[in-house]
Amino acid sequence: MPTEQYVQELWNELSTIGNAESIATARHFLHVCVLHHLISADAVLSLTGEDANSTTAKGLFPKQALVDQVRGNATRGPRLVEELAKNDGNAGPIAQAIVEVMHRYCASKDTQHQHLRDMASALVRQPATINALCMFVHPSYFLTPLCRLLDGWRWDDLHGEGQPIYEEFGSVLLLIMTVKFRLGLRNDELGLSSSSGFVAQYLSFGHSEKQLSQMTVVEQKHMGEWISNLYFAEGLSDEVTTHCSAMEFYLMVPTILRQSMLALSKGKLTEDSLKGGLDYFLESFLLPSLLSSFAWLAQTAEKDFKSVLVVMQALTKPPSNPDTSKLHRTILDIASGMFRKESSLVPDQFPYSDLTDLLGNSTNFCLRQGAREEEINRWISQEGGISAQLQRAVADLIAVPSAGLFQPNLLLTTTEFRGPTTIIHDFVKLLVQFSANQQFAHLLDVIATLIVSSDSTSITLRNSLQLTHARLGDLLKTEGDLFATALVHLHRRVELYATVLTPQPTTDDQDLLPVDGGVGVVDLGEINLDQLPPPLPSSIIPESSSSQKQTTTQQDQAALQQQQEQQLSGEDMDQMLNEAANMGSIDDYTTTQGEDTNMFGMDEYDLTNLEDLDLNMFQ
Repeated sequence: MPTEQYVQELWNELSTIGNAESIATARHFLHVCVLHHLISADAVLSLTGEDANSTTAKGLFPKQALVDQVRGNATRGPRLVEELAKNDGNAGPIAQAIVEVMHRYCASKDTQHQHLRDMASALVRQPATINALCMFVHPSYFLTPLCRLLDGWRWDDLHGEGQPIYEEFGSVLLLIMTVKFRLGLRNDELGLSSSSGFVAQYLSFGHSEKQLSQMTVVEQKHMGEWISNLYFAEGLSDEVTTHCSAMEFYLMVPTILRQSMLALSKGKLTEDSLKGGLDYFLESFLLPSLLSSFAWLAQTAEKDFKSVLVVMQALTKPPSNPDTSKLHRTILDIASGMFRKESSLVPDQFPYSDLTDLLGNSTNFCLRQGAREEEINRWISQEGGISAQLQRAVADLIAVPSAGLFQPNLLLTTTEFRGPTTIIHDFVKLLVQFSANQQFAHLLDVIATLIVSSDSTSITLRNSLQLTHARLGDLLKTEGDLFATALVHLHRRVELYATVLTPQPTTDDQDLLPVDGGVGVVDLGEINLDQLPPPLPSSIIPESSSSQKQTTTQQDQAALQQQQEQQLSGEDMDQMLNEAANMGSIDDYTTTQGEDTNMFGMDEYDLTNLEDLDLNMFQ
């Protein structure tokens, strides 16, 4: 089916059943399709009555042109972040340019760190831009160079004032932590460069206090200097930020707060003097310290509520500087999640709301919210259990467009409960059920998109799909032709979509990227099914965590290799895949030979009836 005809049918259906918000989103989607040359502006004009050329950007921005603009004028970097949130169809090149520029700043001399500070702060001020950035770039791609930069920061080479260096260091740390909390990343998903470096230590101990007896002589000296400067001096001297590195400071923040609260309880400090000293934490060069401060306070509230309340009143006060105030708001939103988690562990009569009210009206900052207990119980109690509920929800996406939004928590929770291999098996069975249905092609798109784009779960699901696909010969005998055929097409569609949704490396970035992957541009019009990407590199598969259920392990990798060696050579498998994927009858979806049949140029790949295929060659 020609792309414009396909889009027109979808628009007509949506215009009938959609609400005002969904129709507005569809209008914007049409205009972006024009920008990417998938449909013509005349087609949009005939559908919506609007001139697409007047409502979208004049063209796609080449990534390299954006990078060159920032090289010529560093102030262009933060403005790129502003443009990332405009949703005008250029988010991909902008995101890729931002990452490349940040990589180069990380690899450059410290004269460029002030520009990295500006870009990092721009992202933190608008957390929604992190969502957009990570749609095109895997978080570890840009976090690893940032972690490596902090781990290797040389404080003994410091020349001049310490406060600007604190601000540069802190802005990078704050960006790393904001991405972690925004996306709900585990520590092993951050791309840490060293298990013993500063970032790893901060993640493990940054929210924990130390007893003075556990501190070294140097640490005790730094502690005394900070206490003296915060509460008894006329202001922070530059010596305290030059003698004590930012790494040392961030690891002692909870201890500083503990000593301050002890001084308050013993009458050594008044409430006003305590709050006055903590005002320094609201300055831009110390503001990132609030993250570990709130983490520690949330854990300490039940033991010393009165003192914690005083400290909270000081640290939640909005800074006077507007830009710093936006950073502060982001930190408060992150802290709300910390306090919500701790509040569930204290008695109901505990006045926790007195603390959370200080944080303001904060929505759920983390995009990866775990399912609530009542949701899980409801899914499990329904007919067929949680697996059947997931299959119904996926099927409803194509059968009942107006039924409601898909809940990502359902996929995440089902994967945790049932394991990724079971989920892949259920998805393939669902495709088999729709094998003779006109909606099969849509369902294949939906399932492939869910596998590729569902947070870090996508890596687990995609890897499990590869493991299952490696057993194709056995599955053909045990599950039948339709199951094996559906598996072949799901595997190929996922690998294709991973090419579109996972950025590819560019030659300029090879020495900057921490893992196999990068920030290249994929041209949607040049996708070729005969040049699919290789299997997912093991270097970007996160290590298993003891807290995760049914995750892929090294034994899985060994099993995959063994299965492949026992069954077929790589060339034989590729030949079979190509033959199987080209056996479909697509008469209902094709037009005259040579016409563009769909938006990805995959006319040989869209199937409406699995029974048209023959898998005798696999036996």
